[in-house]
Amino acid sequence: YASVQLQGDRGVVLEAVAQNADALKHASEQLRADRDVVLRAVQQKGDALKHASEQLRGDRDLVLGAVKENSSLLKFASEQLQGDREFMLEVVEYLIRRTPDDGSGYVGYVGTVKGMLAACKFLSLDKKGNKLDLAARLEEWHEREAAPKRKKQKTEGGGSGGEG
Repeated sequence: YASVQLQGDRGVVLEAVAQNADALKHASEQLRADRDVVLRAVQQKGDALKHASEQLRGDRDLVLGAVKENSSLLKFASEQLQGDREFMLEVVEYLIRRTPDDGSGYVGYVGTVKGMLAACKFLSLDKKGNKLDLAARLEEWHEREAAPKRKKQKTEGGGSGGEG
C-alpha cells in the first residue's frame, strides 16, 4: 500500500500500473478517472477495468480494448454502455471475426462463445429484464453443443487455463 500522497501522484501511479495493473485499485479516485492512467493499466491487464471510474467504464474504446483481451470483462462496462445496442453489436461482430485458431485452441473457441453469449444477453433483454429468444437459443446451443465438448476435452486431459 502506498501513502495517500503517492496514491495521488500521477507519475508514480503511471509507473506502478505499467508494472502491475492491479496497482490501479490503490490509486486515488481522481487518477482512477484519468483516462491515460486507466488506459495504461488496461493495456497491461484488461482486468484493471474493474478499478476504473464509472465514467471510464463507459468509454467505448477503453472497454472494447479490454473486452478484446478477455470477453468476460464486459461485466465491468458501465450500465449505459451495456445498454448501448450499437456497442454490443460491435462486440459481437468482433467476437465472430476473432480467429478461434489463435493458439488458444478449443478453450479460445469456448471463450469466444461465452463472450458472445454475454454480449447477446445484454442485447436481448427487454425493458423488464426478460430474456428474448436470441439469448435463450444461444444458451441452449451452448449447453447442448459446446459445454459437452469442453467437458470431454477436460476429461481427456487437454483442458486447463483461462477462457478469455
